[in-house]
Amino acid sequence: MKDSKIFRLKKDIEADNESLSKENEQLKKETLEKSRILLDLANKVPKDYKTSVRAVAVKGMSFVETNKIAEKPLTRGEFDSSKKRNDQVYRILRVSTNEDKPAY
Repeated sequence: MKDSKIFRLKKDIEADNESLSKENEQLKKETLEKSRILLDLANKVPKDYKTSVRAVAVKGMSFVETNKIAEKPLTRGEFDSSKKRNDQVYRILRVSTNEDKPAY
């Protein structure tokens, strides 16, 4: 009797895992779509705001990932300036909220 209960639990766990995988894939697709929209928007905003808008879109992404989703591929300089902005802003936030060791 215990074996059937263990099998059922394993089956339930596998079903839960599958549903979580599908949900995770859906969230990844939505995140990539939002990033693509932001990258397209960055091409339309005034020059002073381009880096700020791109910085939001490229957070946590690599250069290759960014160019796969962008309608107009970024240059390495555009990507690096956006990434540096993220590093500067989020570094300050980490230090000020004591989430990480002070960065000095």
